Amino acid sequence: MNHNEIQDLLEPFVDDSLDPATRRIVDQHVSGCDACQAILDEVAPVDLDATSEMGMDATAVRRAIRRSTIRTIIEAAALLAFAYMTLWLVVGLIARPLLVDRGDRAQDATLATMDLGILNNPGAVASEITYDSSWLARTTTVEFSLPIGTDVEPLGVLDSRLGPIGFGDARGGTLTPYFSWGIPGSDPLDVLRRLGDGTVATVMFSYFDRPLTLEEAQTLIATDLDVSFTWAGFDVSGGVDTSGRAENAMFGYGLCVLPDRDWGQGSGGSGSAGGAFGSASIADTRDLTLTAVNNLLDHPEIASGARMDIDRLEQASSRLTSDEAKVAALVVTGPSDQILAFAAENGTNTITTLAIDFYNWGGGSCKGT
Repeated sequence: MNHNEIQDLLEPFVDDSLDPATRRIVDQHVSGCDACQAILDEVAPVDLDATSEMGMDATAVRRAIRRSTIRTIIEAAALLAFAYMTLWLVVGLIARPLLVDRGDRAQDATLATMDLGILNNPGAVASEITYDSSWLARTTTVEFSLPIGTDVEPLGVLDSRLGPIGFGDARGGTLTPYFSWGIPGSDPLDVLRRLGDGTVATVMFSYFDRPLTLEEAQTLIATDLDVSFTWAGFDVSGGVDTSGRAENAMFGYGLCVLPDRDWGQGSGGSGSAGGAFGSASIADTRDLTLTAVNNLLDHPEIASGARMDIDRLEQASSRLTSDEAKVAALVVTGPSDQILAFAAENGTNTITTLAIDFYNWGGGSCKGT
């Protein structure tokens, strides 16, 4: 006999109208069931003296009161369960679609979470994305990595929360990640020389002192050296700061591996980064960077949640749209001797070591045509 069947017998159990065998079964169940015992404990004691003075049957009164109490407790529990299911259906089928997932908010928030990590972190690609939907919120988590040789190095995780009103960081801090890399206090070129020709590295060449035109950058990456170009950063400073120095501000996107821009449609599940280009295109990467910037401008609540300056985004959009669009950085991966040869051939004012490892080099898979 199961729990629900026992509960149906609590009333006749109190009435003492069960046959001896059934009463023993109920009594045994109640002795080990806190829920059923709690129901019986809720039955109020009956003032038998008062009932006897009125000439009433004390046993009948006791049974009637206990029956009413048990019925009230069971009905209240059923009503509570019904209310919970109704609320769950209303939230899931009506409230969340209207308040959280209305229009393209879910996709926009997902793309913004992905864009912020890539735009602000040289060489970063989105390698994994997952969603977690609660009653009135959706949390998007993006894992970022850095391609090195035939493998990748994890950079970090960025998550965002899309609620009924706005968009913000799920952990309460700044939404833009700050990945760190390099060897502090060391000259990256010297590090590559000391590690030897067998080392595979991913580095960033900076051209802030003399930003490259799109055509110059495309010519530069069309090298015969055994390297792969994975990320291009574009100068979006548009001028100098108050001290008269170049602002050295840039946004960028991947050259070789571009993420799937359809992420964000579903309410759950996960996805991985999209496929590779056949060849690197500086112009295509500029367009993708512009798309990411404009997505934030089109949805200021996302940019605000990410603590992105709207004026800077407008300035970046203007720079990327005009003929003044310039390349401020290139991220290159490959064997150290090939990277050093590239530096010697083309020259640059800054080279930053992003990552070094000893993976096998599979050959440059993404070159300019």
